[in-house]
Amino acid sequence: MLKSINLGITGMCNANCKFCPREDGPVKLMPLDLIDKIICEISSNSFKNKHMVSSIWISENCEPTLHPFEGRW
Repeated sequence: MLKSINLGITGMCNANCKFCPREDGPVKLMPLDLIDKIICEISSNSFKNKHMVSSIWISENCEPTLHPFEGRW
């Protein structure tokens, strides 16, 4: 049973924190179709009945607001 979800939707960051474990390299973006699929899955009643998710984090050692969503949501 899941209690929390952490989605890393981008590998981009505009900070240079000394403590951050991320490495510079090619820019990685989670495809919008995959983000849509995940949102639909975790919003479904069958998922909610199986898991007791109390938090969803949209981060993974990077800055999620740099993802170019193209006004999708």
